[in-house]
Amino acid sequence: MQRELLRHQQRRKFRRIIYAIVALLIIIFCILIFRAQRPMSRAKGQSIDIAKKAAGIQNVNKFYMSALNRTYYTVQGTNNRNASLYVIINKDDGKTTVLKANQGISETDAINKVKQDGQAKKVLNAAPSIFNNKPVWIVSYLNHSNKLCYETLNYANGRSIQLISNV
Repeated sequence: MQRELLRHQQRRKFRRIIYAIVALLIIIFCILIFRAQRPMSRAKGQSIDIAKKAAGIQNVNKFYMSALNRTYYTVQGTNNRNASLYVIINKDDGKTTVLKANQGISETDAINKVKQDGQAKKVLNAAPSIFNNKPVWIVSYLNHSNKLCYETLNYANGRSIQLISNV
């Protein structure tokens, strides 16, 4: 009888230790996730501040990041005249480029253009960026071989500028 009671107490103690270890691991995992996301959330906040100063963005609709040849952060939003704008910010030097959304193709048009070419199995992302000092859309996708591909499209007319396949 005492052996069973002792065994039962040991099992309880062992379970408590296991629960404590699992809880500790979950807490550590959450902290690591939070710390890993901190640089991107900081970049987003700084980019929004820059977009507000550079282009008078009042309502932010979307935030993009592209890192094909250089890293650019883009804030899409509207100004006080309700004009939709893209503010593209070079991560390295902070240089900004302001684009009117109605002077180029939309994100949906860029994605559809890549899909029309027939190579894209699944589109992963489309982001406004700068390539050779010109505004572009960079669309990343998986082809039918599940290889990563990037297509750079001219912002104004949607023509393909560069295609990087099977990365």
